[in-house]
Amino acid sequence: MRFCDKVVMLCIILMIGSSGMHLHASRIDSLLQLMDRTVGDDKLHHMSVYALQVSDSQPDSSRRMGAFILERVGRNNFVTVAHANMAIGRALLHQDHYSESFPYFQEAERAYEMGHNVSGLLDAYVNIGLAYGALERYSDALESYIRAEQLSRQQELTAYLAYVYTLMADVQIAQDDFEGYEHRLAQATDLYESLGIRAKVAEVSCDLADALVERHQYEKAESHYLEALSDFWALDDDGNRADVLLDLGVLYQKTGDSKALLFIQQALDVYRGLGDVLGQANCYARVGDGMVTQKDYVSAAREYEISERLYARIDAPHQRIANLKHLSHAYRQIGALEKSLSITDRWLVIHDSLLLSAQEEEAQADALLRTQHQAELASLHDRLDTQFFYFLLLVVLLLVLMTAGGLTLFFYRRHAVEDQRMIALDQSVLRSNISPGLMFHSLTAIQSFILENKQRTAIEYLGDYSKLMRLVLKYSEEEYTTLSNEKELLELYLSLQALRFNERLKYIIHIDESIDIQATLIPPMLGLPFLERIIDRSTSEMGKEGILWVSFSKVNHSIVYRIHDRDISAGHSELQGGEAWERSKIYQDVVRRIRILNEGNETVNHIRVNVEDIPGKTFTGVMIEFTLPEFTLNGNAVSVRDQLMDHIPQS
Repeated sequence: MRFCDKVVMLCIILMIGSSGMHLHASRIDSLLQLMDRTVGDDKLHHMSVYALQVSDSQPDSSRRMGAFILERVGRNNFVTVAHANMAIGRALLHQDHYSESFPYFQEAERAYEMGHNVSGLLDAYVNIGLAYGALERYSDALESYIRAEQLSRQQELTAYLAYVYTLMADVQIAQDDFEGYEHRLAQATDLYESLGIRAKVAEVSCDLADALVERHQYEKAESHYLEALSDFWALDDDGNRADVLLDLGVLYQKTGDSKALLFIQQALDVYRGLGDVLGQANCYARVGDGMVTQKDYVSAAREYEISERLYARIDAPHQRIANLKHLSHAYRQIGALEKSLSITDRWLVIHDSLLLSAQEEEAQADALLRTQHQAELASLHDRLDTQFFYFLLLVVLLLVLMTAGGLTLFFYRRHAVEDQRMIALDQSVLRSNISPGLMFHSLTAIQSFILENKQRTAIEYLGDYSKLMRLVLKYSEEEYTTLSNEKELLELYLSLQALRFNERLKYIIHIDESIDIQATLIPPMLGLPFLERIIDRSTSEMGKEGILWVSFSKVNHSIVYRIHDRDISAGHSELQGGEAWERSKIYQDVVRRIRILNEGNETVNHIRVNVEDIPGKTFTGVMIEFTLPEFTLNGNAVSVRDQLMDHIPQS
């Protein structure tokens, strides 16, 4: 901040807060606007401190400065925010707007806590307790004071702890708990004495003496007053010493002690030396009260007249009203009715003036509160409009994303279902490709048996053929079947082929003992097209016996499925050579089926097929080899998908 800016800000603060100036609200607003243009938002802390300092003496100015600060300060400037809220709350408390002060005190409490300001937090607790006490919510007030007590103990703030005890004592005396009141004041006295603060010890003694007087315990009250008087005398505190002297004089008046006038006269002398007009007026009024007790109404009226002139000099309306009532009563007692009525009219005018002034202050305070509430509502509406816009935008984006996601999921599932349907259809077609050729050759064989008059053989053949067809139709609908079922189908098929060729075709089916044929799963009829091709193209033309060898063995978590012949395919060029097989339609169909199985199963250990010649002096032919992943059933479970998932590596 530049030097000139500092000077301007200081002058404006002095103009607003000078105890000798009571500026109109519009004038204060103009000065605040000038400050807004002059110093900027970053120097509001000094103003918040000052607003807090004058919150009791100039509540209107303090409230306006606090509102000015809150409109401009950043929310993260916790201490400044707390000071401004505290200034407004204390001003409202001073103006008897107790309920309206709570939100500001509570906001100050939160800000002090966020800013780790212990002294400010203690003040917030205390002021909240004062507001509760003014509303006669004593349990809430005591709870707030207890929080202040705990924090004072934690921070070892002994003097503040003693002050909190005096506040707690006020709550307990208001609840007519005199024992608790004495206990709290005793705690405060002990702490003040431990710190050597004799002035505070004397003040506590005076408070206790006042409470004892109200309960007509005059002897104990006198003792505490005398202790306080001794302390104030030792501290050379004439102001408090005069107050105690006056209190003792009033006490002696109540007990009828002749020392009353002496103590009041001593207090009057001290007040005169201090130039304390209010104290002098109180002394003359108490002397008048003593004269009334003695029924000396003429002397009482004289004393009341002196106190009235003094009260009028310092503009003490409440004291004037009480004193004028006593003066009117004194004149009435001596028969001066006209003067009594005149005095009564005077105090009634003062009373009406106070009521009017209070109403004006209340109206101004209400107007200020309405202005602040309207500003807060406008700010709240702006924030709500902004938040609603972003909320609406978020809802629209979510709806768009949900719609897009739903459509994507819908089309993905539909395509997935269609793909699965096509895969199943392709496999069904591929598995049933052997049926036409097998049907033709089987019917031809049955026809030849009938022509040769081999009816029993034809019937047996027809029965086995129908059973084979049932198995083919059944397994063509399944993706996997057990090795036991596959063995049954192969035996049935090869037995029909052997019968068809008059036992010239021999076959052997071998399965390793280590394989559980009831639990091991393989694709059904995978090798049947190769068997059909070998038999149909070779056996019908050979004049000697041929042997087909079908074996299943277990190798490293895989099932090796082999088909090879002995001399069946020898001499048939279209059946010799792996490249010739790979060009055949049967091979292409089987490879296509294997590819579909591998894609659908998503397993690392895929199905493979290999065709190769087997040369040799005593053995020639072709060997077809399938390498299948080892899938097994778990108990009665039939889900192949669950079996396949075991072979997928876990991430």
